[in-house]
Amino acid sequence: MQNIDLSFAQDPNTLSLALIAGVIPALIWIFFWIRETRERPRSFSSFFFAFLGGVFMVVMALPVEKFMLVFSNNPNTLTVLWAGSEEVLKFIAFLLVLFMSSAVESPIDYPVYMMIVALGFSGFENSLYFLQPLQTGTTNILILAGSMRFLGTTLMHAVVSCLPGIALGFAFFKKRTTKIIFAIFGLSLAIAGHSLFNLFITEKPDVTFFTILACVWLATIIIMISFERLRANGSAENLQRRKNEAIAALEHSFTDLLQNTEMHENDTEAILAGLTKKGVAPDGPLHAELTQLLTALREAYSMYLMNQGAKKEDARRATQTLIPDTAPPRAITGIFSVLKK
Repeated sequence: MQNIDLSFAQDPNTLSLALIAGVIPALIWIFFWIRETRERPRSFSSFFFAFLGGVFMVVMALPVEKFMLVFSNNPNTLTVLWAGSEEVLKFIAFLLVLFMSSAVESPIDYPVYMMIVALGFSGFENSLYFLQPLQTGTTNILILAGSMRFLGTTLMHAVVSCLPGIALGFAFFKKRTTKIIFAIFGLSLAIAGHSLFNLFITEKPDVTFFTILACVWLATIIIMISFERLRANGSAENLQRRKNEAIAALEHSFTDLLQNTEMHENDTEAILAGLTKKGVAPDGPLHAELTQLLTALREAYSMYLMNQGAKKEDARRATQTLIPDTAPPRAITGIFSVLKK
């Protein structure tokens, strides 16, 4: 974005037209991708903040990309650095959306929200590119640029930026460490894809626009196939099956813990107190097993409360109150009876 001339943004009429011309293609793609995942309604506010986060990251990208000039003056190197910085900024916006809301309930939610962020970024970036053609009255250039950015650049942003989301979607049922590894891998693919797209445009003038467009659409088909896989993984039947398996595993761990402490399901004394009476060392495996059990139960019950309509922070506080470190077997048994409904 270093070749954007922001001097034309001083004219409010030009700026308004540029925003309309830039954002409309992004909104069209958003409508298309939402229809592809319309089997489950999602929060409009989450979509809005994801889109706004992408817009804000364009503002952040301008100084960041300018700062990248201190690292190299090689055009190819800068192309990769700029593409990488944009993808990282979009991913940060995506993480902020996840942190501030309970937007993710299914594997396909990750790429959907990542794509909304990317289209917000692309829409505002398009608007900045349209400033000069609008101000100078070169309508033919504006139409050509608009067509290329609608068919090529906007779609490219959506496709490559959803790769970390797809990776996280496939790691939906895995441990946090595995999710981090998958996210890094997906982000690396996004940076590579964005860099290749930009390099082909700037360094391969003999490669026609339609050849590049064909590659982008091929990637789009692959993305849509991945969406179908994630949709199947996130189906109500599959989610319920996995939920039952996870609860059964936790219940088995709970039963083993009770056997090791010689306690019963209806006991009102804390399991922690039972371990102390048995003389179990605080740093021993049984204490670690109890900690893991309580942590997993809190996560499962917090998700249950959010599915019932509770806000993320309210669910967290309620769960901490209902499942403290001193929870007795009777209370944990009651939690299991709720989760198994």
